[in-house]
Amino acid sequence: MIVQSTTCDRHLVIPMKDHLRFVQQVAGAFGNESFESLGSNDSNALIRFAIDHHDEGWESVDRSLPMDPQTGLPCNLLRTPLVDMVRSGPASVDFNEAHHPLCGLLISMHIYGLYNGRYGLSDKIVVEALPQTARPVVDAMLADEELRQVRLKAELARDPSMEEQVEATTLFHHYKLLQFFDTLALYFCMEHAEHREESTFKNVPRSVGDDVSITVTPQPDGSYQLEPFPFPGDALEVGLPGVSLRPQPIGTDIQALLRSTPKTEERIRFVSASAA
Repeated sequence: MIVQSTTCDRHLVIPMKDHLRFVQQVAGAFGNESFESLGSNDSNALIRFAIDHHDEGWESVDRSLPMDPQTGLPCNLLRTPLVDMVRSGPASVDFNEAHHPLCGLLISMHIYGLYNGRYGLSDKIVVEALPQTARPVVDAMLADEELRQVRLKAELARDPSMEEQVEATTLFHHYKLLQFFDTLALYFCMEHAEHREESTFKNVPRSVGDDVSITVTPQPDGSYQLEPFPFPGDALEVGLPGVSLRPQPIGTDIQALLRSTPKTEERIRFVSASAA
């Protein structure tokens, strides 16, 4: 669950299912004459499945998260109880592995990378900032994912059709695509529009071995300029769904309130430099 930071009296509460809906829209539109899209062949369909479902393990967690007494809202992503946080990652990998070993491998890498600086793509080493009491639980989970990756790579290596997909350069290319879609979504999910500032996303693949940085710049008309622009044409509009809530008094059944409150949607328009 993500609770947007805002100075307003209402916060957009975004279950991970809705974070995924945003990612699905962006990933589905990605690609143009400069950026290679995820085409329609069987291997790319598996990568798209993994990208579209990379946080599926959060669904059961989100349905049971308690209220944060400090905010009067559901527990935000980084304040999720440790036991729930630790089970969400492997559950996401399990969901994807059940679809195909390649999907499981990519999401296992995603979960491991979240705690370890996204394999060098980020300087945020989450595992180093954890309380010492949490380290044994998290370290055990990460060790299990490392073993899972070894097992899945060996399984995939026995399939001739997967040879290219498990080659290190191709695998990391797809990992970097997932990180771009995930972090771009988090840029919009974590902060209300009033707080969003220019931000640069590094290591975005145009093709295998060819990465660029994409800068997102809020515009006076409420749109967001992306440079370079990774979508067809010169504009793309997507939706960010969620539930708008005010902080609630202690004792409120926050899950019942989430279920009974109609969803809202922020419309987000991406524009190229030529259209801004």
